[in-house]
Amino acid sequence: MSSNKREALIVGFVLFLIFVVFLPQFIDYGQVVDAMFKLTIGQIVLLIALGLLKTWFDAGVYNTLIPGLGWWDGWKAWASSNSVAFVAPPGADLAIRYGMYRTAGIKGVAAGTGIILSWFFTTGYKLVVPVVALVWIVIAEGITDTALVTLAVVGFAAVLGGAGLVAMILYRERVALRLGDVLERSYNKLAGGKWKFPEAEALGDKMVDLRGRVIGTLQARWFPAAVVALVAQALFFITLVLSMRFVGVTAEQASLAVIFDAYAIGLLLSMIPIFPGGLGVVELAYVGVIVGNAQNSELANAVTAGAFVHRIFTWLLPIIVGLGPLAAWRRDHLRRQAEEQAIADADGDVSAPVEEGGSE
Repeated sequence: MSSNKREALIVGFVLFLIFVVFLPQFIDYGQVVDAMFKLTIGQIVLLIALGLLKTWFDAGVYNTLIPGLGWWDGWKAWASSNSVAFVAPPGADLAIRYGMYRTAGIKGVAAGTGIILSWFFTTGYKLVVPVVALVWIVIAEGITDTALVTLAVVGFAAVLGGAGLVAMILYRERVALRLGDVLERSYNKLAGGKWKFPEAEALGDKMVDLRGRVIGTLQARWFPAAVVALVAQALFFITLVLSMRFVGVTAEQASLAVIFDAYAIGLLLSMIPIFPGGLGVVELAYVGVIVGNAQNSELANAVTAGAFVHRIFTWLLPIIVGLGPLAAWRRDHLRRQAEEQAIADADGDVSAPVEEGGSE
């Protein structure tokens, strides 16, 4: 069995446990669906607008980090690759995004640097926000639970350590060179083992080159990229709050602070790579954090409905919307390939030697 099939089976089994075995012990799917269908037209239009606006700022993180990339071309690349990410093997979305950047006239080096930097902005936010929220909960609420305090301390130390390493790489060229050499030796040990991958060469020098490009891009574009990333996540959180309120979760049942805690933990869980967008585990976190130990089935039903509504407008809607530009780019790509092949065939016919025939 291939690794992709094995991973799909694992994901399917875990989702089965979450949605079919575990959640039905606390919720009634009939009431969840009823709550979702009570959304008004105005509420649906507002959630659609917020969901689409969020995609614009999600794409904007890349647009601000890639010089010369127009926002419309950048949005089409992000939306298309976002759709691919949930139906294709890992890495296919990056290939689509890179290809569409190249089609838009962006040089390969600039496109690659922007993709790498954007990963730090989006992933860093998902790491920092949950840790800060956890530390805040421990301090503000005076929690003394050993496990929770230990988790907060370890998480905070990990964030500081990661930030320090990145800062050292950017500050000193020697650190980047050494890190590249260490990664090269480690990788080549695996490559020469049972995996039989091609060995890497001059990773230290490549890391230094990347460092120079990253510093240049960050100096010019770090602030707009940070602002756009924060706006995208603010829209995500606003949509979550409205989704909860629209299905009947009141401020008395779940304050903004409680919903933010659920949002922060959901961010962290969404980074689990085998679950597309954290599907299943994020919904479970929302229910667990907001409902807590309260034996309130009505609240559990409403929170689950809100989580599903939020998933539709921030996850499913962007996937559907991205299929349009993806299909258009694929059609144009195939047309260009056909035209290039036709030109190549015509050149081959012209350059082929002409056989002279005749009777002797």
